[in-house]
Order: sequence, then C-alpha cells, then structure tokens
Amino acid sequence: MGPLKGLSQELLHSVRQGEILHLGRLKLADVVVKVASDQLEIDWEHLIYLKNVRGANRQSHTIIWTSTAGFFKVDMGAQQVVNLRANTGVLCWLDMQVYVDQYNQAQQGRLPIESSLMYVLGNLRLVQAGNKDDKQQNWLNGAMVETLNATTRKKESLVLLDENVEVLINEAPEKLRRRIKCANWIHSEQQKHLKLVNHQHDKDYDNRDLYGYAHYQAQRAHLHEQHVSRDTLLVQQALAVYEVVAPAEVVSKLVQRLRNNTGNRL
Repeated sequence: MGPLKGLSQELLHSVRQGEILHLGRLKLADVVVKVASDQLEIDWEHLIYLKNVRGANRQSHTIIWTSTAGFFKVDMGAQQVVNLRANTGVLCWLDMQVYVDQYNQAQQGRLPIESSLMYVLGNLRLVQAGNKDDKQQNWLNGAMVETLNATTRKKESLVLLDENVEVLINEAPEKLRRRIKCANWIHSEQQKHLKLVNHQHDKDYDNRDLYGYAHYQAQRAHLHEQHVSRDTLLVQQALAVYEVVAPAEVVSKLVQRLRNNTGNRL
C-alpha cells in the first residue's frame, strides 16, 4: 500500500476494504499532505497522476501522485505543475505539437487522428485523462500503465498500474489507449534521436558501421525536419501576435536560412 500514502485514513480504509480508488473523484480533503508551492519537488520519473481541483476560493490546486512519495497537494494548477517540467526540460510544448502532427502523418490517414496535446520526455509520458476541472486538464503518466479496460460506464476506464494498483479514471478506454499509443510513439522517436546523438560521439562515428550510413542520413534528415517544423510554427505564432500572416513555406525557408546562418552574422 506504499504508493497510497498521503491519503486520508477514511479513504485508505475504503481502499483496504476492496473499494477501487477513483482518481476522478478525489477531493482536496482526501489528501492530507500539503507542500508549499515554493518548496515543490517532483520525482518526474515516478509521477503517476496529476489532478486539477478547484478550491472554495476559486483557486486551482493540484493533487500529485508519485510511486515514491505517494499523494500530496499543492496550491497551483495542474498546467502550472506540468510547466515546471516543460519550462526546464529540453522539449517545450511546441515540440510536442510537432510530434503529434508527425504522429498523425505517420498514421497515413487512418482515423481517428490524435488532437490532444501531451508531454513526453523520457519515461514521463503525460496524457490528458478525465474531465477538465476549472478549464484545466488532468494528466496520467502512460508509462505507468500496465493494462487498461472498460467498465460498465461509457466514459470510465479501469487502469492497472505497474505498482499493481487498480484505479478508475473518468475517460473512455479507447481515448486513453489512443493517447498512450501516441505518447509511446513519441517516446520511441525521442529514443531514436538520442541514439543518433550518442552515436555521433562514438569513436567509430566516421565509419557509421553501427547503424549504416543510409540509416544515419535518414535519421539526421528526420531530426532536422522536426526542428524546422517546430521553429516554423514558433515564428508563425509570433507573427500572428502582430496580425501578420505569412505562408508556412515562406516562413520555413526563412527558418532554414537562419538555422544555416546563411548571409547572417549571429
């Protein structure tokens, strides 16, 4: 019962009596451990779930669940909590949008496409899960999910976590599966890129025998395309603030010139 520490005695008793923990019904009063916002540290590697909760004062709070620290709550919204990782990591939300777009392209037109945004970095594969609370999403770490099954309710999933704990989530199983599938694909792409970067530092890099020259070239081109797509979106969004509309192909050429330092002194 280690992963469930931090819950109120009443809720713990119910779970021990065989009641399945329903993450969608968690309230602030169900969590007895509170952490100050300026002292918040999260074990992202072992994060399981983030639930946004609107308090009586209309302020957003977040219930955080990790397999190492259990449950605790903080006086900040779930989006703010995720941004703590996104703003200090090597990948931003714009990177995630590019990844999702590339995933949909890789599906070769198969429906349904994935429209929700997620945050994936290493073993952290956060996908949206459950109803919004105060216009903020709740987040489940797909890397922690072992199995996912339907219940008698249409918009509810029974999830078995790798800590051998069963929980219920207010989300249709097919949506969760699709989002986790996309997050796993993004994770796989990131690992390919990491392998390429590491290979560039190998002593046999010039020979490229480990992966083959053709594979190396394809991976390098794919990585470059991803970065150009990300930067193109960023420039377009910046121009849109000033109501300037520029075609994607024009912005893409500009981005590539800047990235290659063509005719510029940076």
